[in-house]
Amino acid sequence: MATDNRNIYPEGPQIEKAILQNIVDSLPVVFYISEFERPGDVRSVKNLWINQPGLDYIGYTQEELSQLGFELLRRILHPDDLELLEQNMKSSFQPGLRTVVTETLRIRFQKHAHYRFFLCSKSILETFDDGLMKKVLVVASEIRPGTSPGKNRTSLDKEPVILTASLRDYHLTPREQQILHLIVNGKRDNEIADQLFISIFTAKKHRTNLIHKCEVHNSAALVALAVESGKYLLENKKIKE
Repeated sequence: MATDNRNIYPEGPQIEKAILQNIVDSLPVVFYISEFERPGDVRSVKNLWINQPGLDYIGYTQEELSQLGFELLRRILHPDDLELLEQNMKSSFQPGLRTVVTETLRIRFQKHAHYRFFLCSKSILETFDDGLMKKVLVVASEIRPGTSPGKNRTSLDKEPVILTASLRDYHLTPREQQILHLIVNGKRDNEIADQLFISIFTAKKHRTNLIHKCEVHNSAALVALAVESGKYLLENKKIKE
């Protein structure tokens, strides 16, 4: 019969908590728990806890994060991803059923000029009566070129997701590669139009054509695919006409 080791230490729960804290602080990923005060309202978000790597990445103290609330998301998330996050707040989940949602987000920290890409897995810990998320545990790891090789990919409608297909499969033209590079680096249609001396209508059409050609659902999924290809992550990437 196996020995129950839980009675060896009188302060077992405290020791277990300390061990868990050491684990989450030593891993090169960000763990955090957020809670929403109002159903479906991302602006009511409050950070309850974040591990030490998360504090190091973001550059705020735990107290500052708790006080910032939604303002933190506004500061660090790419505007397109923040808009999509607000839309996804309307998704409902079955209470009591463990649910994990995976999405790719562009995040810019205080000490960095450019956005970095993170794969975020959200575990729904608690929901409101209507099934909208109330409390979530998020595990976020930075996406680097070549971290997810392969040709299989998964997608979820209306959500930014991690994609692993190679862009080479889609035979993008030099102009499409140029447009995609600008999209990955956070350029909006009007900025793309100004930079390439084209109309905003043409810029929008290029974006739409890329989404259709790469068989994804939105710009965020297109960015995830491009980043995982390892070709479009660097700001100083040069693409020949």
